[in-house]
Amino acid sequence: MDDTGEGIAPEVQARIFEPFLTTKELGRGAGLGWATAYGIVEESQGVIHVESELGEGTRFLVFLPETSQTRASSPSLTLNKDMTGTETILLVEDDEAVRALLVRQLEELGYRVLDAANGEAALALDDQVDGHIDVLLSDIVMPGMRGPELARALKARHPQLAVLLMSGYADLRVAAGELPDVAVEYLQKPIGRGVLAGALRQALVGSESLSEGSS
Repeated sequence: MDDTGEGIAPEVQARIFEPFLTTKELGRGAGLGWATAYGIVEESQGVIHVESELGEGTRFLVFLPETSQTRASSPSLTLNKDMTGTETILLVEDDEAVRALLVRQLEELGYRVLDAANGEAALALDDQVDGHIDVLLSDIVMPGMRGPELARALKARHPQLAVLLMSGYADLRVAAGELPDVAVEYLQKPIGRGVLAGALRQALVGSESLSEGSS
């Protein structure tokens, strides 16, 4: 992928795949898009490389290992069936690029995905959804309502809801704050598909156990 734009300064190129590195003005980007892309390529045992000169443009090169296998249309051919699902996931992520990648990963795993850009939109979506939501997968740090606040609000409506909170911050629990009244699992961004699949199944099993215990 290349362009003929302004190019990227050398000091930025050296750190371009670091989480939260962004050259956009405050509130215009979380700086997780390229970090997430790097994680996906690395999980596929590939390499991503950037070449850029100021005033000349930028080129991103992705190298992936050769395979003789035909691309699988079903995620069950590349992941154990126990790692896929058909439940409904409410995904809340304010970074559009990261949200699009996560939607694709979740759909490849077989899930029904409802996505929202912020907590307020997620609550409105919950009011409109046909059926029930099985898992909340939400970013922790977002404009307006943060992930923990959203988790509390949705758990009040749906006590058996499984909750997964994610962030690029190193200490997820510090970023989230204390949630003594909400059972929460944490995921570190960028998230590979295998890690995401395992975390979802674990959260859903925990939710089922909680439901059986309260019945």
